[in-house]
Amino acid sequence: MIKNKFIYFYRTLFMYFILSMAIIVSGYFFYGELKNSWDIIRSYKPIIKVVYIIVAFFVTLLAFLTDSFLFHICLNEHTEKKKISFLISAIIFNISNIFKYIPGRIWGYTAQALWLSKKGIPQSKLLYVNFLCFFSVLFVSIFLGILYIACYFPIMASTEKIILLAFLALDLFFVFWHSKLINFFIRIMKNFLHNEIQIPHMPKSLLIGMQITYLVQWNLTGLGAYFLAQGIGLEVSFADFYAILASMSISWIIGYLSIITPAGLGIREGVMYLMLNHITNVNISLLMPISTRILYILVEVLLGFIGLLLAIKFRIFSEISVTNE
Repeated sequence: MIKNKFIYFYRTLFMYFILSMAIIVSGYFFYGELKNSWDIIRSYKPIIKVVYIIVAFFVTLLAFLTDSFLFHICLNEHTEKKKISFLISAIIFNISNIFKYIPGRIWGYTAQALWLSKKGIPQSKLLYVNFLCFFSVLFVSIFLGILYIACYFPIMASTEKIILLAFLALDLFFVFWHSKLINFFIRIMKNFLHNEIQIPHMPKSLLIGMQITYLVQWNLTGLGAYFLAQGIGLEVSFADFYAILASMSISWIIGYLSIITPAGLGIREGVMYLMLNHITNVNISLLMPISTRILYILVEVLLGFIGLLLAIKFRIFSEISVTNE
């Protein structure tokens, strides 16, 4: 017992050490870039346009609510004879989403599993839904990354065609054989589950619809970033829209996969800066990652806070709130 406590203590200590090092390295990187470009940054005179910032906030809010909607659709697709209401799905999703700011990535899923188990949702089905949403948004993000290469690096035209064909082949493989792929990952994680359950095949039309919806969501997110740039006085042309959009989606994926940092803190900003640095000016490449991160946090905290208030008001975590089909 004492040995397990020591192992847990040193494992936690090591995780926070790695986290601290990642934040320090990211901070040092941005400090160096700011120092090298200080003359340009100093000459930047922001013209704040409150209307654009408000529009950016609500467009981003709409984009984030799309995640709740897709989570709700996938959850109900595999809920036999019961339907979880959108209110409950959105509340649980947005509150658990705040837990991603704790290093480890597992905390948000753990919260979902705890709360949804009261609604009769097995852990394996919840894990399946999370995998399904992740892989869907992953394919959309890769597609946007290919568009980024095609639009801004025409010298790689021949390579880009090969990459696009490979991507389409992988996407078709996912659409037709996703259940085998995701069940394979579930078997790997079976130690976290009480029972190993094989999930039935998701309708192909729903999978394609999810990817289209995620594409719309990323466009809304990019549009929110564009309005934010206008709101803080950055000279962003609409021609750079997809550069910003692709940098946001690719940096999100890389940040998501970096489990040691809370919500990809520092990693996302660094990747976004590197992708924008060769396309836009210094002001945009340095300030957009930071300003969009602040916007994301504000939207996520607001949704999580509203979800918590609604959960308390309707006693969602103390009662089983399901409706019959």
